[in-house]
Amino acid sequence: MLAQLFASPTLVDLLSILFLHPKKEYHINELARLTGRFPRSVHLALRRLEDLELVKVRREGNLKQVCANQDNPIYPELKSIIYKTVGLGDALREALENLGVIERAFIYGSVAKGTESLASDIDLMIIGRVNLDELTERLSAVEQRLNREVNYVVFSPEEWLVRLESGDSFALDVESGEKIELLGG
Repeated sequence: MLAQLFASPTLVDLLSILFLHPKKEYHINELARLTGRFPRSVHLALRRLEDLELVKVRREGNLKQVCANQDNPIYPELKSIIYKTVGLGDALREALENLGVIERAFIYGSVAKGTESLASDIDLMIIGRVNLDELTERLSAVEQRLNREVNYVVFSPEEWLVRLESGDSFALDVESGEKIELLGG
């Protein structure tokens, strides 16, 4: 979807990496290695992103250090789209496929609020009935792929409803807070 929107798979790959780790700085060769693209293609795509003010560039000797420009007014919306399509969203949705009956799954916490740091984990809520051993195995693979820890909580739909109705502070905070919906919702 984003490749069609941006008409460049290299741009999509770069945005995915930069927006998944918005506080981390990368150099061109590192981005070329991570995306599997030629350094020249990465350089041209980064120039486009810099022209759009979607990335910040800092020179360190002969190297250019690049990171997401979190000050850009469209940063939050673009980040949300990336998370839902090529970033976290796709990786987590794929991991949740055929695990059981999932009524709802979403990211909450600092990532959903847009306040995450380099060390922030991804908080994942799953409401449904899933195979926990398989879930753990699949999310471990996602953690390695994204280089981010995923902390998940699983509730049956009945348990979640009881917690909400009984005024459980955790459930109420999560339900009323920012979320990135992955399934259901």
